[in-house]
Amino acid sequence: MTRSNSQSPGHADILAAALREFADHGFQGARASWWPGRRGTSAWPPARRSCSTGCAPDDALLPVDRPIAVDDLLARDVELAQPATRRDLKRLAELTACPRQAARLLELAGDPEGTPESATSRYEAEVLQQRVSILDLLERFEACALPFEVFLELLPPMKPRRYSISSSPRIDPRRCTLTVAVLDVPAWSGHGRFCGTASSFLARVEPGEAVPAAVRPPHTPFTLPADPSVPVVMIAAGTGIAPFRGFIEDRAEQRRAGVELGPALLFFGCDHPDVDWLYRAQLEAWAREGVVGVYPAFLRAEQDGVTFVQHRVWAERERVGALLDAGARVYVCGDGRHMAPAVRETVGRIHQLRHGLDPARAEAWLRDQEQAHAYVADVFGG
Repeated sequence: MTRSNSQSPGHADILAAALREFADHGFQGARASWWPGRRGTSAWPPARRSCSTGCAPDDALLPVDRPIAVDDLLARDVELAQPATRRDLKRLAELTACPRQAARLLELAGDPEGTPESATSRYEAEVLQQRVSILDLLERFEACALPFEVFLELLPPMKPRRYSISSSPRIDPRRCTLTVAVLDVPAWSGHGRFCGTASSFLARVEPGEAVPAAVRPPHTPFTLPADPSVPVVMIAAGTGIAPFRGFIEDRAEQRRAGVELGPALLFFGCDHPDVDWLYRAQLEAWAREGVVGVYPAFLRAEQDGVTFVQHRVWAERERVGALLDAGARVYVCGDGRHMAPAVRETVGRIHQLRHGLDPARAEAWLRDQEQAHAYVADVFGG
């Protein structure tokens, strides 16, 4: 399930205060930060507004200055689903009465009889990669008598979730849209389900409700070139399409204003064209207008051997290579664990084949492109 503010216009109003401050600078490529579980504007102090410049939120600590219900505390102020750290595992072992269970917790934290490499691999494989939380461990190791106050000490404070803005300020500088996939999947630990904290919260928010939020510029120069004639190659999977919808919307408005645009390509990967091809009607309309060329890839609807977005990039290597030679800017957004590395390798291979380079020289070219911000990635989950 994917939900966008373009489908629920009332949601955009909750960013009004931040947008008024940010509108003068535009929010192309910017991110909106949400504080999950927090409703109303009374918890938004003046210092919060300054977070658009990159400062840490004032409320990144437990609310120790007032009484608070336990369920509110656990739902709004701490991270319950974060993977347990090695320090957490050792603390749980200290509070576990059963010697066998305590020893097992210490093994997960780091095997004292093994090499540092084996200890690291065990923790990473069995805790970190499976996202095993303290709550998961308490259910698994019932002999652990963890006092509630110690439990709170171990939990990290709730952090804001950042989403790329998926609209252009040329349309309306007072409003923006977000593209959010509601995460509800089997837990990697193999026990129960993992529900996204912020996406699940946003799915429950009603139009017109207010939650604390801020608009911040991106950490990387993830914006369209100042010169609209510079070619652009955009590569995304899933909700990674968010900033590119804003880019293309911006280009469409410039085109309507008579600005000459350079060529632009969008490569987009999803599961199935009838299920999660986000913004399909808009993208096809923009393609007909000549604003962008759209090249989708569908995992569950293979076309000529193409299932992943990197396959589509490779299938269109002549088009991509020609734009690279013309000085194109390449933008990548989406999964940083699998998609982004595969796309990077594909782009490097296209340049290598086109210019007859060896792998080392192709990699050096890619690094130069990255350092010059001609190849820019904004990824998550890596």
